[in-house]
Amino acid sequence: MRFMLKLAVISFLVLFFVQPVSAADEDDGSSQLLTITEQAVHEAEEGEIAEVKEKLEAFHEKWEAVEGEIREEAPEAYEAIEAAYAKASALVNSGDPEAAEVEEAVEALEEAVEGYTAGAEMSKDGAPGSKVLLGLSGELLEAKELISEENWEEAKAEYGEFHEGWEAVEGSVRSANMDAYEQIETNMGLVSAALNAEPPQAEEAKESLGKLIASIEEYANGEAAGAKEGGQDIGTLLHILDETQTAIGAGNSEKAKNEMAEFITVWPRVEGMVKTQSSEAYTETENNMTKALSLLSSNPAKLDQASEVISGMEKQLQPLAGETNYSFWDAAIILLREGLEIILILAALLSFLNKTNNSDKRPWIWGGASAGVVASVALAFILSSALTVAAAGEERELLEGITGLIAVVVMFTVGSWLHNKSNLASWNNYIKDKVGTALARGSLWSLAGVAFLTVVREGAETIIFYLGMAADISTSQLTLGIVVALAILLALAFAIIKFSIKLPVKWLFLGITVLIYYIAFKFTGESVHALQVVNAVPAHPAAWLPSISWIGMYPTWETTSTQLLLLILIAGQTALVQRRKAVARRTSEQANENEASKQVIQSNR
Repeated sequence: MRFMLKLAVISFLVLFFVQPVSAADEDDGSSQLLTITEQAVHEAEEGEIAEVKEKLEAFHEKWEAVEGEIREEAPEAYEAIEAAYAKASALVNSGDPEAAEVEEAVEALEEAVEGYTAGAEMSKDGAPGSKVLLGLSGELLEAKELISEENWEEAKAEYGEFHEGWEAVEGSVRSANMDAYEQIETNMGLVSAALNAEPPQAEEAKESLGKLIASIEEYANGEAAGAKEGGQDIGTLLHILDETQTAIGAGNSEKAKNEMAEFITVWPRVEGMVKTQSSEAYTETENNMTKALSLLSSNPAKLDQASEVISGMEKQLQPLAGETNYSFWDAAIILLREGLEIILILAALLSFLNKTNNSDKRPWIWGGASAGVVASVALAFILSSALTVAAAGEERELLEGITGLIAVVVMFTVGSWLHNKSNLASWNNYIKDKVGTALARGSLWSLAGVAFLTVVREGAETIIFYLGMAADISTSQLTLGIVVALAILLALAFAIIKFSIKLPVKWLFLGITVLIYYIAFKFTGESVHALQVVNAVPAHPAAWLPSISWIGMYPTWETTSTQLLLLILIAGQTALVQRRKAVARRTSEQANENEASKQVIQSNR
């Protein structure tokens, strides 16, 4: 017992003291590096080269103890420190170096270490890539200083180093915080445009660099404010480019410049849509948008050249616009399928009641169906309201993709069910089973429940399908599709129920099954595409893959392979249903033959 108590006390002391000491040692390692570099800068300012050399040797000893950890946590910061140290060390050991050069070299080393330690301290929430970005902020600060000195080539070089570091972490930043990603990307575009204008725009470049540094710090601290709201698409980009061209045509360079700045602001929200369809258009647009703004920012503005660049951007983006929209026909197919099934089931239920002398129970069928309509409308309102509140921007795209894939699963199941019921015998057996069970129980509520559940089930499926396409269809197209489908359904319902018109169940169900599979195929492509837009699914474009908007095909391996998988599943499911039907048919024929044989034997007796 005493041994266990001692062990517990020792364990507590180890947890309480050893771990904090380890953390303190880690912090102390980077702080010691910073202290040494500060001392080296002071010695360099005094012209004490020998002292600087000693400080660098001391730096090297401490650096060897922590470089492995820094390399793993912040590879960009590691490379910056390593390069700055190598340069300073080579300089002080070169014989008789200039004091000014030594001072500049150790100051660069100090900035590199400061960048890393700032990242370690400011990245409170562990935002991916924040340490690297904060470490690279030194390049941005240096670029601001160089701009003030009108040393444009060096300023561009410093910014170029930051841009290289950004490319290594931008994917993780985008996944972690879309708003911060948009702010950083936008400010980077504005910086690049100001630096490359002729002549370069000093004040605009410094202002944008300041905003870029601030957006990085906000991201590291988890304080990034909301960026531009969702709702932008490729059509938005084309509209902005059109406004820019109009301003250029009117000779209004300032308005054209503002429009291109707006384009750069909107681009991060839309770039995923472009990238998943055409990697070439994505790359060209990334390069040309800052080029166009640079030309418009020049003094005087190079309007003709900017117009030419923008025309090229429009040609690249135009074929990609509007490809995600569903038409009124897509909306109508969904309601027609679900509505037809409701009409057929209700008509069959009413007909079955008449045949079994239970026509007085028809009001229970209508009552259950009416309650099902009310429940479906309420469910639609609740779900749409909840999704509107829960999702916006990046989350909305993600939710649309997931909802669409859920709809595909439901459609596949529905298609299988329809195919299975696509002969009159199966259909009649289904209706007899539903109504016969309710009548056998003698419960009118059960009879009403059959109608209620039929309508609610179809209503729920309709809601799922419409939620999957809601964001990619205009209100007018959705409304038109619903109105057209309702008109057809009302006419069919009146004719079937009033005049007892019988529809060819087999061909009707087979036709609806084909339409459902078409919608499922399109939903699959659109849903995977939506997930690619928000980086939830990777995108690997290939120029030779088909791009057919009306069936939701995009030239990426992910969308194409997923749609091929769906086709394989449909083919397998169809073959399975046909096999089951063939077995059932043979069994029925065999039973009929056996029954006929029995009758022959009995008659011979």
